[in-house]
Amino acid sequence: MAVTLVSTGVQFPDASVQTTAAPSTIGVGQTWQNVVTSRAAGTTYTNSTGKTIQVGIRSQGGNAVLRVNGVIAAQSGVNDAGNFIGALVPPGNTYQLQAGAPKPDWGELR
Repeated sequence: MAVTLVSTGVQFPDASVQTTAAPSTIGVGQTWQNVVTSRAAGTTYTNSTGKTIQVGIRSQGGNAVLRVNGVIAAQSGVNDAGNFIGALVPPGNTYQLQAGAPKPDWGELR
């Protein structure tokens, strides 16, 4: 039996339908980690966690490019110093930051 919200008319499935997130869902069992001391621009890293991770970077020098498997996943402009860029990195994929700044702020949800 479906449940309908009277005010919106939105229907939800029967309560017997499982609504919990699967263990492989991003964010489940993961935490944000400050990895700035173990990451450097120009170095290629591989996501070996077995789960998709989120990479978040604040470049201090503008014109930062984040590549996943060699493909541009995020980019800030030349005048965007201090802007945040980020991308999802599936398991087994590589990721690399190309940036003019020597040491960006770097966090990963892993």
